[in-house]
Amino acid sequence: MGNSSRAANDAIGGQAPSREQYADQTDLQDEDHAHSPDQHRPDDDQPDPDFEIPSLLRGFPEYSLETKLLDVDPNHYGILAGLSNSITFIPEKYVRKTRKVFSMYMQRTIDDPTELSWKKFFLLATILFDNDSTRLLKDRKSLLMSRLVSLERDEWDSFTFGSLSKKKSRDASSATAFTTDEINKAAMRYVKVGEIGKAFSKLKQDRRKIVPSREVFRQLQQKHPSPGDSGLSDEEIQSIYDYDITRDEDVEAIRVDANIIETVLRKSRNLVAHGLDKTRYEHLKKLFGVNVPGAHNLPDVAEFRKLFTQVIQRIVNADLPTSVLPMFKDLESIALPKNDEDIRPVGLQVIYRKIAGTVCQSKTYQFNKEHFQNLQYCTTKLGAH
Repeated sequence: MGNSSRAANDAIGGQAPSREQYADQTDLQDEDHAHSPDQHRPDDDQPDPDFEIPSLLRGFPEYSLETKLLDVDPNHYGILAGLSNSITFIPEKYVRKTRKVFSMYMQRTIDDPTELSWKKFFLLATILFDNDSTRLLKDRKSLLMSRLVSLERDEWDSFTFGSLSKKKSRDASSATAFTTDEINKAAMRYVKVGEIGKAFSKLKQDRRKIVPSREVFRQLQQKHPSPGDSGLSDEEIQSIYDYDITRDEDVEAIRVDANIIETVLRKSRNLVAHGLDKTRYEHLKKLFGVNVPGAHNLPDVAEFRKLFTQVIQRIVNADLPTSVLPMFKDLESIALPKNDEDIRPVGLQVIYRKIAGTVCQSKTYQFNKEHFQNLQYCTTKLGAH
């Protein structure tokens, strides 16, 4: 995000909402945009051995550009915040094959719900929708196809930190305010995708930038203090982890169905900032067949909808390997200007957790309205304090 300082923040037990008005301000590419030939880089997925270690790996001596993505500890997926923001579209030519690959790995999370299966599913968008703006458009499409072929063959060795594009680092010498031209360009991106309200908001926004620094990182950490003493005994805490909702006759389990997911996707906005996984609503709308008459009758779309619904159901039920929970609990914390001395933190969640949370909120709306009236309980649009 253009005016942000990013930090990997383990938000266990908390939900800082992702806000649409703080959507990505990078120069997102579309199918009609191509870079000049002098920006072309050879179609090579392997890291340059002379390339300087990027900032995203600093503080993690156990990793390098040659580290395979599958070898990264789920507790360290905050590193993904240092990778480039994803493309906002799936080229029409590759939609069906992308859908097939996603379905293949979603099926594995159902049939073989291991840490490896979930890591592979989580990393699909990170790999496929990598937005390397130094490549020509045709080369980026070719790279997408080659990665789809590798994933279809379950070949992951080439997917390393060095194979993905990284965000450009900014330091204290960077500009501290957006120019009028930058603001106008960002507003026009919203206009092009029909987000007129967000375009007006962009024109009126605070133009200051928060330049990344240790002090900004410290301020972000202070906004998310460590959990204090709960006052519960070890036995009481263990009983929480041992609780099985399926054995509680007094509780109605939340059931996820494809129709409610389609409603969530249809109501979602364009150009919303993504989380660590790099998956966007635009990607899922295309794969789910949203707003395409009769799409749900197509075999590949029907299969995707069925499997994606099962995946979201597992997230709602917390039916995941304990080791991968940090991948879904962690969020990307962004610093926005609040006043001359303070910052406003915004958390960008993984989209799968966002969808699961939206489903849960819709199912418990009346209960929440009755029991949490006049309270900010982090399930409404304007967030929580």
